Amino acid sequence: MLTSPPSPFDHAWLVTAYANVRGITLLKPHLMNAKAHGTKIHVVVGIDSRVTNSEALHALHSLQIDTHIFHNPQFAHTFHPKIYLFEATNQHAQLLMGSSNLTQGGLYTNYEAMLHISYDLTGEDIHTYQTIKDSLSIYLNPNGTTVQPLTLELIEYLAQQKPSTRHDMLPLSTIPKHDSSPNIHLPFAHEFIPKPILEGEPMPINSVELDALRRYFPEKDDDQLTTWLQTAHRVRQLNKLSPTLILDDDQRQTFNEHLMRADNLLQTDRPYTISVVGATGAGKSALINALVGDNILSSRDSAEAITGTIVTVRQMESPDKSLHRQATIFYYTFHEILQMINDYADSLGLNINQLDLNHQRNFQTLIPKLQQTLQRQSMTCPKCHEKNPPQTKFCVNCQIAINYLDDLLETMMHQHTKIDMGQETFNLNSEHDLERLRDSMDEKSPLNAEGNSSRFIPLIDHIEIEICSPELLQEGLFHVAWTDVPGIRASTQRHATRVREQLNPEKTDAIILVLAKGERFREGVKQLLDQIKRVIMGTWRETKKDIDAASRIFVVVNKGDLRHALRPLEEGIRKICADFSPNFLHEHGDNVFYDVKAWAALLAQLKLANPDMGATWLNGEQPSEGIFALYGMEDVHAYKSYVMRASDAHPNLSADAAVLAWSDIPKLRARLADFLRDSRFERDLQESVDRFHQAYHLAQSATNQAWHDIFHHPPSDDNPEQELQALMADTSAHYIQDLQCGSRDMQHRFEQACHNLRKIEEPILNQYLEQIRDDLLKKIKQHTATQSFRQKLVNMGYDTEFLQYDYGSIGDWTTLRTLDELVFGWLDDAVQSVSQAMIAALEKQIAYHDVLAFLKSLHGHSEQASRFLNYYQNDIMTHLQQVYMNSCRGACFCNLREYDVVRNIATEVKGFGNPVDKVNIETTQKGIIQMTYKVYEEGLNQFVAVLSQRLEELFFYQLTIAMRKVEKLVQDMQVQFILEVTNKEHRLYHYFQSRKAPEIERAKTLLNQLQQLRLIKE
Repeated sequence: MLTSPPSPFDHAWLVTAYANVRGITLLKPHLMNAKAHGTKIHVVVGIDSRVTNSEALHALHSLQIDTHIFHNPQFAHTFHPKIYLFEATNQHAQLLMGSSNLTQGGLYTNYEAMLHISYDLTGEDIHTYQTIKDSLSIYLNPNGTTVQPLTLELIEYLAQQKPSTRHDMLPLSTIPKHDSSPNIHLPFAHEFIPKPILEGEPMPINSVELDALRRYFPEKDDDQLTTWLQTAHRVRQLNKLSPTLILDDDQRQTFNEHLMRADNLLQTDRPYTISVVGATGAGKSALINALVGDNILSSRDSAEAITGTIVTVRQMESPDKSLHRQATIFYYTFHEILQMINDYADSLGLNINQLDLNHQRNFQTLIPKLQQTLQRQSMTCPKCHEKNPPQTKFCVNCQIAINYLDDLLETMMHQHTKIDMGQETFNLNSEHDLERLRDSMDEKSPLNAEGNSSRFIPLIDHIEIEICSPELLQEGLFHVAWTDVPGIRASTQRHATRVREQLNPEKTDAIILVLAKGERFREGVKQLLDQIKRVIMGTWRETKKDIDAASRIFVVVNKGDLRHALRPLEEGIRKICADFSPNFLHEHGDNVFYDVKAWAALLAQLKLANPDMGATWLNGEQPSEGIFALYGMEDVHAYKSYVMRASDAHPNLSADAAVLAWSDIPKLRARLADFLRDSRFERDLQESVDRFHQAYHLAQSATNQAWHDIFHHPPSDDNPEQELQALMADTSAHYIQDLQCGSRDMQHRFEQACHNLRKIEEPILNQYLEQIRDDLLKKIKQHTATQSFRQKLVNMGYDTEFLQYDYGSIGDWTTLRTLDELVFGWLDDAVQSVSQAMIAALEKQIAYHDVLAFLKSLHGHSEQASRFLNYYQNDIMTHLQQVYMNSCRGACFCNLREYDVVRNIATEVKGFGNPVDKVNIETTQKGIIQMTYKVYEEGLNQFVAVLSQRLEELFFYQLTIAMRKVEKLVQDMQVQFILEVTNKEHRLYHYFQSRKAPEIERAKTLLNQLQQLRLIKE
């Protein structure tokens, strides 16, 4: 509709329930082309259930076309149309309606159905078309408070909303009771009690479904297959209930993860992903080629990295080789590239916060800024943590590549059109396209050579290949997706990241660990094991996703055509298997293949499928094109040697069949097929049941809690409908119950705040008392160091009684008493901080527990609410603070008085108050000052040790009094509020009545959920 230039339409309407970035990216060039040729494009998209996320909205906004978002905040009103209308005024129109959203799946990969109607607007169709268009106008040109134009401000607003929030997702001024359209009716809360959507009868299982399932599990009986289908039915039922469940963000995420995983496991036609992992050069790509019987992946005998991205090979359902084999390269989106830049910068210790990636809209301005940053900042190696100068390619210490961010930016500069393209498709029946595909995925191909402006492999998200393989269909491996990942020892962060992404139990169902004979087999084995055990086996076990995680692992020693000693090889394999599981070889010995010859197997299959071309090639005639053009004379000689060795082992088979049997590839295929048939049913069914029960428990717990919030008790097992009827009755009895519960809840919250404070108060007290001690000692030291104090303490020249003898007295009682009074004054100022800190800690706990929520909710609706608030604040909290402060002061003074500092100093100083010779005055002053500081230090240390417990006891004594006052306050509140709420003329009664309608509506929804959950469980 949009592709022919110029576009034949002058108007286009795209109305969809959901959109995602990939879908928009795929349509973007066509939309831009139509827009450039004058087509007026109108988009209306829904945001219910948050399927259309902020990334998708940003992508739509960047198109600069007329876009509106639709959302009705009323419960269970989801915007769900899919309408696409293209009109050339007074000429013709095309209407598409069906199931396809503006998503990658809806447009390309899902099984969807659309009704396509063409209208000739030059004839009689004009009247029919106008009638249809008018009936769709509420979707094509919506208005009212349920729709808003898409702006950046609105996107930011929506991004900040909690996913569990249904009402008021849009900043609308009002929430409509009725839409203006006469075709839409939204009932008031009192009009009905909802009936359960689901029917109670068991799900009927028909023979068609059983036959379809039996194709995947031929050895299972009807009862077992019925269990599978009924489990899938329950999962779908629970998933339908999801939008109405009241779950917080974490609960909803967990709930959705459980159901998505269960549903995915029960989709028998989903590809069962086997990830092929191994060291660089082990022959992973060659093994996949041999397993599928097609030379589709780039492979060569090399220790260098070949596969530079995630490549998945899938079998087409039809074995018809006339169908086009095809491959699709999926490129990263703009936002995925930004996230990758951020992750790369973090891994290298680069600070790019100033660039504010979240608000970047194009690469033209971003790339120069990033390159300037890289030129200035040093980089930290993610492996050895060594600091490297800016723009270093390889770590100066461990030599791994650390220039992957430079590589990404350089690639983006030259190949940014790939990002706009979204994806690219190749016809693999074309030799040219096949060669281009191999070069695209090959890290070391001339196309992807470093510095080549045509290099684009860093921009590839993944590659999907579809082939026709009769061998896989015959073996029962028709639903397997073979995924080739970069070598685990590949020395780039990009490769390591791709491996971690793929080794995720949500993406990988089983693993083939490929090891190569020879030197490379012994290198890096530990790294391989650590990756597999830590990333995927650990997750399988921790989340109980498998009865036996080790059963999903297959060990394949490739390149068995190379001659090496068998004993060291077997010993190495034994150690590897024991590392997976101590009894691996005993329990899963059939999963180990010591002598696979992938390259020989592929050639044998190519010759069997193309006998004439294969015979010509084997006779030494090198073809210029075709499947054997890649293989030269060295390969001919090697294959002939394989034939000789294989014929000795399998003398009754033809040469090519013998090579294939000798390669062990048929055995590996057969074992994988057995594994899928025998193990997948029990394992996937068990996990699906577990996931279903976990999701069900979340839904049930959340619904029960929401019911408890309304009725103050769990829903009854017998007849919750009666409870709803009682709630809807015109009585104030439940208002009284609400008031009583709210009052008791306030008391409980206050007590909980006090209880929590008891856990943390001791460190607070100790901290402040120690600070008081340190401050006092500092002031004492400063005061005793003054000349005035020194002269007064040893009052030489002032004692007239001994003046004629030129003597003075040792020490002066008055001076020390004056110092002691100063210390008490300083202490009086400091002790206030103790009481203030404790009161502040209490107020923090009170705020955390929202103690006053109930009273504040009634403020303005009851004359008594303000009075009770004032009483709480003044007679309870302010009184508590004043009394505790005075108690603290008294306790501190008493504690310090008990330790008579002046008397202790006089006792310690020999001859205190007696005459002293003038000659020794400085020594005497110094000694008395040191003794004064020492005695105060000892006294204040004892002060901290003893006073902490005493102040704690005082504080919680006052808290106990406060709790009793709160208890009395709650009793008074209940009496006064009940008097008000039972008076139908009072404001409080009308306030509760206004709260009743949404509460009833919520209770109806909860009742519906309870009924549906019980039906699902049955």
